[in-house]
Amino acid sequence: MFRKILAGLIGVLLIAYGFLFLKKDYLFAKFISLMTTEETLEEVTSTFAKIQKLRLPAYPVKTSYYQLRLEIERRRFLTAWEMGLRLHRLAPGYYDLEWHLAFLAQKLARPQTALVWIEKAIDYHPFEESNYLLKAKILDSMDLEELAKDSLLTARKLSIRNRHFKAD
Repeated sequence: MFRKILAGLIGVLLIAYGFLFLKKDYLFAKFISLMTTEETLEEVTSTFAKIQKLRLPAYPVKTSYYQLRLEIERRRFLTAWEMGLRLHRLAPGYYDLEWHLAFLAQKLARPQTALVWIEKAIDYHPFEESNYLLKAKILDSMDLEELAKDSLLTARKLSIRNRHFKAD
């Protein structure tokens, strides 16, 4: 008898827990959809606030990453830079975080720092041509045209490779 009651209680708790995560996934899907369409900033921030109110432990890195992207969209580069550094301490190598930090360092006129971050991004994701394109832009801003040219050639080769790789 006790086992049946306990099993029923556990089942109800699992269903409730699953419902909370489905709600969170729905809100994330809505948030991503709003970020990629021409919606108002107020609607995007209100959806993000709803996500943060759920306070479930599954998505702190993902939530911070989307907040970083939102700050970049708002052109608050210094705020995004500080947020990116905190996020990197929490989860180094997360998606394309190092690329964003290199981009932000370049926007903040810190080419040496940008070069360090883009090298880290290349270490984590060596087959992303966007890493080499940003590296070429950074090197060009430092008047290192030959190195920038090499980086552009690498990006071109990777672009062709990735196009054929994805087609197979």
